[in-house]
Amino acid sequence: MQTTPQEDCLLIVALTRFEVEFRDADPILAEKAWLLAEKFASTHGLEPTDAAMQLEWPSDKE
Repeated sequence: MQTTPQEDCLLIVALTRFEVEFRDADPILAEKAWLLAEKFASTHGLEPTDAAMQLEWPSDKE
């Protein structure tokens, strides 16, 4: 499945949030989520923590 840069940013944000939420419950899975977020982010020249700032929200008129 091919994704757009905006979809990648949304995935990065979701993976980063997953890492935060599951850090204590499942540290190994949380680390894998973080590493995947880093991988996606690096393909766009970003850090995972910068991805949310790159999201473009649709306007109400669309």
